[in-house]
Amino acid sequence: MKQSADADVCLVSMPYASLSRPSMALGLLKAILEEGGMRAAVVHANLLFAEAIGLRRYEVITEGSPIVFLSGEWTFAGAAFADDPRREEKDAEYLRQVHEASEPAQSRSERTQRARGRSAADALISDLWALRAAATQFVDDVARRVLATGARVVGCTSTFEQHVASLALLRRIHELDPDVITMLGGANCETVMGGGSFRVLCSAQRTGKKWMAAARGRARGVFRVPCSMIWTGCRHRGSMITSKR
Repeated sequence: MKQSADADVCLVSMPYASLSRPSMALGLLKAILEEGGMRAAVVHANLLFAEAIGLRRYEVITEGSPIVFLSGEWTFAGAAFADDPRREEKDAEYLRQVHEASEPAQSRSERTQRARGRSAADALISDLWALRAAATQFVDDVARRVLATGARVVGCTSTFEQHVASLALLRRIHELDPDVITMLGGANCETVMGGGSFRVLCSAQRTGKKWMAAARGRARGVFRVPCSMIWTGCRHRGSMITSKR
């Protein structure tokens, strides 16, 4: 389904947000923006990704993979940091550790018997590679879908394992249209993680038009302010937006 080009602001919920619990935050922010006279759209990209890859593979991350692996973040790392010269080396080491941690303690004879078939760890690694392969094209598709709304401000919410997917999307949007203001907010933008994410966004945007923001605190108190830049023509090369709790 195509997005209609009638939005000033587009808010996005990337994988791996829950499929059964839509983002309440984006619904509230959409209402706040519309109350202020701005047209807002919400894209539930988590649902689009689940549709593209299948429910089973989506739930490999949300239900089957231990949170300590941060597997969801890894699947979008190639899209977000494709220019990392050590990408292959890091991927190989990460997958080695995941495979090792996923293997139960077994005797030599049990390992020999299992080697004749496919282990659960092997299946997990296969699924992770499949998700990684789908992620880059998906990010490009969603970026174009978002830009088709006509929005000049794009914001992603980031909670749990949505962070790298959100960074990948905002980076791709900037590559396609450097004039779009990009924003990132949510629980993953608190404290040092917020500052680090903002620096990643800044370094990823290589043109002279570095317009983005990372928001933390109660967004309902400050979110409308940067969005109003689209009316006033004001632009910031980058800012951390905070609000008192």
